[in-house]
Amino acid sequence: MQVRDPAAGTCARGGGGDPRCPRGQPRPSPASPGPLFAPAGTVILELSKEKTNERLLDRQAAAFTASVQHVEAELSAQIRYLTQVATGQPHEGSSYSSRKDCQMALKRVDYARLKLSDVARICEQLLEN
Repeated sequence: MQVRDPAAGTCARGGGGDPRCPRGQPRPSPASPGPLFAPAGTVILELSKEKTNERLLDRQAAAFTASVQHVEAELSAQIRYLTQVATGQPHEGSSYSSRKDCQMALKRVDYARLKLSDVARICEQLLEN
């Protein structure tokens, strides 16, 4: 499955299926959850102090909330993509539809070739008689 690297703004190594990544582009390795929880840790550390800095608490709580919302948005985008793939809906980067169309066209050509050879054989038989 291809996944867009939010930090770099591009696709990175790993294969996959984010609709924003062109087919064949690698996906990023999973990010460490450490930076996500750092603001929460700072809030807890600040709350353990006898005299807390309210501004720092507010900033860190807002940073943690923003991080969680970003992760939620990325997961929702991946779930939407996987839903498209699982239900067979066309999606960016999918070659299934094109491949299937090509296979069906080749089968029609083979069928037409078979019927033309039957017609040619019948014509030859009629000409011999």
